[in-house]
Amino acid sequence: MAIIPAPTREQQPWILSAIPETFVLKVLDPQQILFVGKVHALASANYKGSFDILPGHVNLISIIYKNASIFPELGDQQEFVFDVGILRFVNNAADLYVGLEFSQVLDQVAAKQGQQLRQELKLAELGVKG
Repeated sequence: MAIIPAPTREQQPWILSAIPETFVLKVLDPQQILFVGKVHALASANYKGSFDILPGHVNLISIIYKNASIFPELGDQQEFVFDVGILRFVNNAADLYVGLEFSQVLDQVAAKQGQQLRQELKLAELGVKG
């Protein structure tokens, strides 16, 4: 594993100047666009816990739960409340899809996976390879 050297004093200002101060965020539900604008941060939670998205964040896609707080470039903090949403952050731009009815779909997927697992366990008990 290669060790990356610490930046020199001459490199530090350049590195900091390369980090953007905002990113573009769109919040959408199935009927309308709820928000479009530049934000300094987005805070939410996924199955692993709370997290923040700041400008320059690594690309990611995550299912998020309950709410998202945004910190717009102009204006006060805004909160969006929902059951389940999808957050996509790519190339310093984010799309947040809310108001989607995932709970039934997720329940169906989990039930199907559970049935498949039970069937595989039963076959394993009988010594049959699936």
